Amino acid sequence: MNLTTGTPDNAVVLGTSVTLVCISDGYPKPTYTFKKGATDLAVDSTSKTYTFPKDITLNDEGEYTCSPKNIKGDGPTATMTLTVQGKLINSA
Repeated sequence: MNLTTGTPDNAVVLGTSVTLVCISDGYPKPTYTFKKGATDLAVDSTSKTYTFPKDITLNDEGEYTCSPKNIKGDGPTATMTLTVQGKLINSA
């Protein structure tokens, strides 16, 4: 079980589009709940991914979790820390 942005150290660039990917398997196929801290972002989603509805801001930095479940029960929760990096500005 893993949760990732697909970028090194889950560091993303300010102002970009970001998708979290919950890497897990289960049978029957699980649904997924994505959270930032205690706040639900998507509950019982059939998708293994969560795409932020807007470009990333510094407020999006923090700890995220993904929890799969199916009729057999709850799967292990994956946790990751999202780091937001500023854009480089060419001052030449």
